[in-house]
Amino acid sequence: MGIKNRAQKARKVQALSHDISIEDDPYWKISSLFVNEERLGRYVNRFIQFEKRQYQWVNDIMNGFPTYYCIMGVSRGATILEVIQAFERRIEFSCYPDEVIIEAFRVLQNPGLRKEYDEFLFVFEQFSKILPPSEKKELIELHSKHIAEGKLVGKVEEIRKTYNDYFHLFLEGMPDIYEFAGLEKDLDIETLKGESPKDSELLKKIYSVLTDPASRENYDTMINFVYKHLEREALNNLEKKKEYWKHIDKEISDKIMLLALTEPDAINKFYSRCSKILNINQDWKQYLPPADETFFSILGVDEGSIKADKKDLEKILRDKYRKFERTPKVNLAYSVLKNMSMREDYLWLNENLRMLDVINSLFSETKTDRPMAKRSFN
Repeated sequence: MGIKNRAQKARKVQALSHDISIEDDPYWKISSLFVNEERLGRYVNRFIQFEKRQYQWVNDIMNGFPTYYCIMGVSRGATILEVIQAFERRIEFSCYPDEVIIEAFRVLQNPGLRKEYDEFLFVFEQFSKILPPSEKKELIELHSKHIAEGKLVGKVEEIRKTYNDYFHLFLEGMPDIYEFAGLEKDLDIETLKGESPKDSELLKKIYSVLTDPASRENYDTMINFVYKHLEREALNNLEKKKEYWKHIDKEISDKIMLLALTEPDAINKFYSRCSKILNINQDWKQYLPPADETFFSILGVDEGSIKADKKDLEKILRDKYRKFERTPKVNLAYSVLKNMSMREDYLWLNENLRMLDVINSLFSETKTDRPMAKRSFN
């Protein structure tokens, strides 16, 4: 595969999440000198020997990839633990191919290979002296492009910490906020401020993002990155999933988007709370959405009466309970609704379970219990 094709492949995003910053690759050195090959014969021979022993090292560096230190985002003195942690993050979110990241990990977590690789970098610097100026220029340009893209990935990852849930949901077809609000992407901030809505919590949130210069730039950077770097198959899949969102109940879709824009990891927290409640109260499941029968309907209680004064509510529940035969489901309904803590959990499930089911259906192909868990961008 040629240098151009490899560079294009390197720009495809493989997956998600890292915290280690990518520096300017201080260990990548290419000489500005031009020396006749005969005068550097021993370095040329050593470089050829490296090509025979460690072909990928030569292939990667001659295609402009940064050094393995830069790819992993670690220094020469990094510990094995730091290398392992860097690998776990890079393999999830990087602009470099998996095979390059895996090789970088293989080398840097092995002290012997790391020492050999350091020698290789020195030999490469000497070998670069024999490269014609045009080849040297092309190599520098390729390397600079990889570094710039690595920095962009780092920036997007920082932004994604603010929009983590939204980022994942956007990949599952959630509309971008311009599309949702019916706004043109080139509308200036002052015009948007004059149109800021007052009746919808979601629209208020969207306008608060788009009228703040820093927030808007970050949001645009993240969305543009997805469209530029996501592989074609995944982009096509994203477009298909947008159709699904058009058929979701608007109240639920609005709630999902507001939640995703408000807190980075709110949906995982919702799933954790849901699992915790249901694990303790398995006998509630048949009285939760989409079931027609609820604890309220069993006792003939209006859900709005729950907002009544505590004493008034207790009286309402007692009066209703006395009229029924003490069957297991009547007893269960009464015991849940009269207990403030259990009642709050049951009300919370009633309010949010349909939304969580919709989100779960979006991520059904990932086969994970928690839809916002780490997922690949393949």
